[in-house]
Amino acid sequence: MPREADVMVAGFFSRAERMAWAALDPSERRQAFVRLWTRKEAVAKSAGGIKALPFTQLTADPDGQYAMAELPDHRSWRLASWRPTAGYLATLAIMESG
Repeated sequence: MPREADVMVAGFFSRAERMAWAALDPSERRQAFVRLWTRKEAVAKSAGGIKALPFTQLTADPDGQYAMAELPDHRSWRLASWRPTAGYLATLAIMESG
């Protein structure tokens, strides 16, 4: 995994995500980075953009096709990830109500 990914993890991932990243085998990091980054982007867009939702405050589950993301203020999103075509990963974020 390129060094740039480590810089992005340090600057944009939550504490829990950074700890999970550090525990990964280096061979697993590329896939985990892409999965987490697309999930964070999907939630940020759903919340109104990165200014409305700092990435370091968002913790997304890096595993599986379906996941949850939560903020300290208890807002949460359901996430679904899929591969629309080879070499691409998409994630849909839907904010949970109430």
